[in-house]
Amino acid sequence: MKRILLTIAAIALLAAPANAQLISLWADLEMSECSVTVEAMAGTFTFYVFIEPDSRGIFGAEFKLVNPSTGIFVVDVPFANEAADIKVSGGSYFGGGIALGFGHCHEDPIWVAGFNMIAYDLTPGWFEILPVTEPVVQATINVAICDEAHSKQEGFAYNQLGYNADCVYGTEETSWGAIKSMMD
Repeated sequence: MKRILLTIAAIALLAAPANAQLISLWADLEMSECSVTVEAMAGTFTFYVFIEPDSRGIFGAEFKLVNPSTGIFVVDVPFANEAADIKVSGGSYFGGGIALGFGHCHEDPIWVAGFNMIAYDLTPGWFEILPVTEPVVQATINVAICDEAHSKQEGFAYNQLGYNADCVYGTEETSWGAIKSMMD
């Protein structure tokens, strides 16, 4: 019985809220692969940042990406999806963070940026999505929804892209170990 309750609790905590503005990282445009494997030095890979709006849509987003290693580099400038209609962009994806404003409301998942990477470190790790830290430290990932005022709402990181590691969904607070420790 305890195992059943733990399983139900894990599913409930890892599921995204019904009204959640998500930002996710994927190794393919089909949103089916959320990890990459690099087996040799100077190996290359590509990954994408997606926004996944809820029923309120997304008009803008503020977040930053964290690289798992100082030995993994962006090969050239990030490339943007023209269909994402990015009209305003300020900051840096890797660094203090980026602020994106779109020319229209997005109501369906769409990739907004892609990165060609080269790796000189094969140590497993994860690319993460976190709140902006520059010019002002933010407590949450922020999105602007598609109401008349483009109201600011909290956004959520859906996953961490695994680098020579499995993908991670959710956060530390919703991990299986955290859930199990609540039951012990």
